[in-house]
Amino acid sequence: MRLLAEFIMRGRLEAIVVALIGSWFPVVPQATIALVTLRKGWQEGLIIAVATTLPAFFGVYSGNVDAILFLATIGVFVVCYGISLVLRWCVIWPAALAATVALACLIAILIRADVFNLAPDFSGSFMDLAANLALENDATDSVSVVSQQDISAVKATGILACLIGVSAIFGLLVGRWWQAILYNPGGFQTEFHALRLNTPIALSSALALVYCLMRGDEYVYWTGLFGMPLFFAGLGLAHYAIAKSNMGPSSVVVMYVAIILFLPLSIILMLAGLTDTWLDYRQKIQFKQ
Repeated sequence: MRLLAEFIMRGRLEAIVVALIGSWFPVVPQATIALVTLRKGWQEGLIIAVATTLPAFFGVYSGNVDAILFLATIGVFVVCYGISLVLRWCVIWPAALAATVALACLIAILIRADVFNLAPDFSGSFMDLAANLALENDATDSVSVVSQQDISAVKATGILACLIGVSAIFGLLVGRWWQAILYNPGGFQTEFHALRLNTPIALSSALALVYCLMRGDEYVYWTGLFGMPLFFAGLGLAHYAIAKSNMGPSSVVVMYVAIILFLPLSIILMLAGLTDTWLDYRQKIQFKQ
């Protein structure tokens, strides 16, 4: 990863090449946008972000890319660029997380409103995309499910918002990690271990999350988006606790496997991220050392 980050920072051409070739791999284009924006500022970051969108533009106008997928891809790059600017300017992770939620919501709503007149039948286009993706992956059962379900515009918008937000924030995390590897070894770990939400962001996320839970299945994906700041705050706290306990890298691997396999663990992390705002668990962990 260090070699890749070093290659990106050699110059504009190298960064564009990585961003374009990296479009075949998850996170790489977003991480490239984030690294360049964080290190070189808004102008260079904007150039890389615009260049990264070229394959998507070519795909949609050649008919090889669905309009919804095209707009979602552009949305990921826009959000990643925006939150990279936020983190560069204020160096506050809670602000970057809040910006991720806000921008992902905005982009998804704009896609639903079809401001570019590319997919007038939003729900229908979304279902067609889901069916096509399932067919490409030989998921015949998924095709059957998609064909039988009527995905509402609210649910489809939530799915897009959640996917855009998650893709963008992971790009920023990797980009910040690359920046720390090159220019500030250990800096990313220090930042992530110290991630703690302030009261307005914590309460806003919690209230939005509870509201979506009360609205039922239609809003299930919105809960994932609004719970993101709480989740990452809890995740940062968990990483800090593991480091303080000297449990080793294997414990981190076990934690992520458990998060994937057991949904309640994600809820526990969200609760930890919420309550840490007022209880400051890090002080208690330090006291016990």
